[in-house]
Amino acid sequence: MDESDLLPDDFEERYKYTSIVRSQLSKYELVLLFYNCATTCGNEKFKPLVEKYALLKNLDKELLAHNGHDDLFNKSAYTKQSQTSNLIF
Repeated sequence: MDESDLLPDDFEERYKYTSIVRSQLSKYELVLLFYNCATTCGNEKFKPLVEKYALLKNLDKELLAHNGHDDLFNKSAYTKQSQTSNLIF
């Protein structure tokens, strides 16, 4: 889903690029992305990317229609997760 020959395979490098994209989005655009991913249109392909790259990191949850809607996403959508956190030692 997020493969591209134009970007390096390194997660940290890809995260930097998504951070640039995120910084350009207004608080209202983030809310629209949030609800787009909650529908069948964005749930399958876009939502996993939002969660992987924490695209909702700057989301103002006060702008959501209901308080509990933020539970529609994994916490990784709101904060950067370590790519090695899923490893078992």
